[in-house]
Amino acid sequence: MSTATVDLSQVDLGDFDLWDPRPPYELFAQMRREAPLHWSPLKRFPEEGGSGRSRATPTSG
Repeated sequence: MSTATVDLSQVDLGDFDLWDPRPPYELFAQMRREAPLHWSPLKRFPEEGGSGRSRATPTSG
């Protein structure tokens, strides 16, 4: 993944290619800045209801 910003409305965190060869750390940094709560379509997992929320900020305790 490059350091260029991406359109977060198009990001699907369930896309395995996004995680190859490593977690998309630059994308996580962008998400923390721009969309700490992100709705992801999870197209690869239709049995999961087709969508999911991701929290890009740590939780406490």
